[in-house]
Amino acid sequence: MIIDDREIDRYVISHTLRKNDFANELVDYGMATKALKYFEQSLAGRDQLPQVIILDVNMPEMSGIEFL
Repeated sequence: MIIDDREIDRYVISHTLRKNDFANELVDYGMATKALKYFEQSLAGRDQLPQVIILDVNMPEMSGIEFL
């Protein structure tokens, strides 16, 4: 999972991860609040939770620290 408010950063990170076969599936969000909603909906199926989260610390609305 990638959580970053800058689209170019999400693109570069996802491109790098895919190029190096780091993940089978990538999910990205531009806002931490939307990622939290994803987690709330996915709690029932723990196998759907991401194993790795790449998180931007400085974001509007909710910072990465608040998200954690």
